[in-house]
Amino acid sequence: MPQRGHPCDFTPAAIANMRQRYEDSDEPQSSIAADFATHRQTLNKLAKKHGWTLRKHRAPRDLPPDMVLLAEAEQAVRASGGKGLFAIIAKEVNGRDMRGQLIDKIAGKQ
Repeated sequence: MPQRGHPCDFTPAAIANMRQRYEDSDEPQSSIAADFATHRQTLNKLAKKHGWTLRKHRAPRDLPPDMVLLAEAEQAVRASGGKGLFAIIAKEVNGRDMRGQLIDKIAGKQ
């Protein structure tokens, strides 16, 4: 393992890499620091010294798309009056309700 250096012992390319990972990713600071054989606190000092956007000043994160979809599905189920998934898909297709088609498909009748 390389010896630990002083914060100013990093090349401009190394500092640019650290900054990009610090500001634009959720990679743990300890992981970024370890790649440069330094401590997480050294990374924090570099961030303050060079005026990086500190992680505590980031905009709040939004829900991931799959979590939004899950929340919408749960809301739809609640809105169905507790009738569950089949209440949502009770629309008729080709003269038969989708619930019946789904049951037939699961039973292997289609």
